[in-house]
Amino acid sequence: MFIKNELGDAILYAELFRGRFLYCKNKKAWFEWNGNYWQQDIMDNSLASVEQVALLYLSEYKKFASDIAAKVAAGADPSSKEVTSLQSKADATLRRVSGLRAAGKRRTACRDMAHTMDNPNGGER
Repeated sequence: MFIKNELGDAILYAELFRGRFLYCKNKKAWFEWNGNYWQQDIMDNSLASVEQVALLYLSEYKKFASDIAAKVAAGADPSSKEVTSLQSKADATLRRVSGLRAAGKRRTACRDMAHTMDNPNGGER
């Protein structure tokens, strides 16, 4: 599910914020589009926006939780392979949300990898 790890986070970030944030390597600074021109992101809005990636994962977690509840309500054994597999995916998704919400490596890596990955302005190749 999370084969791309932090790169997957960065791909989501780049897709969500294309045209809103950009990194200027010459200045070693992030910039934000204010509607008329690019201004330096002195308030770290680009980093705060990682929360939007976390919210996407949280939405996926809720889908897993709903699927698990539906299967158990329909009579599936909670310890069945199908239910435990879904639970494992739900748990991994929650760990990812937790990492993105922590003041640490995963949060900054999400944003910072968005400008260093292959083809950051045009999606995956």
